[in-house]
Amino acid sequence: MDVIRGLLGAQSAAITEHPVSFPVILEDTSMVPKGKVIDKITIKPIKVRTVAQMIPLLVSIDSEDLQKITTDKTRPFDADAVTMFEKYNDTILNILCIGIHNKQGTAPDWFKEMLQVNFTWQELHVFLNAILYRMGSQPFQNSIILSNRMSPMDDKGIIAMSKNLKQHLTSIQSL
Repeated sequence: MDVIRGLLGAQSAAITEHPVSFPVILEDTSMVPKGKVIDKITIKPIKVRTVAQMIPLLVSIDSEDLQKITTDKTRPFDADAVTMFEKYNDTILNILCIGIHNKQGTAPDWFKEMLQVNFTWQELHVFLNAILYRMGSQPFQNSIILSNRMSPMDDKGIIAMSKNLKQHLTSIQSL
């Protein structure tokens, strides 16, 4: 819980255009390439290309579940977040890989396993919220919630997002 409060404090003091770094100690480095040292996870301002890759994944999470996963000053850590992380395990890990990598191409094959093996859901929760914060996700999340409640999208938009998500998941699985 203190980790979450620390993140919220850092976010309120930070500007979304600035990166945030979290010092880390990896207990298992067997999947990390020899010579590669990971002593911090840095989340930089999210680029447009990265947002485009994350949108289909974020939209695939039920809006009420997404609210439980995200935190801000008015909505601190939700006890159901861990359940949501378990429910959306692969989707959230893919969002984390895309958001932390945040550059052209995909994250290295070993990166997802490194996250799974070395971090708790609470730690991954901090990383995810830092990514969403740098993405400026609050307006985006509000639009997801609104669209899920009011269904303003037509069938073509829903089909396009579904195809986008399937294509992205296929490209990730082929790695």
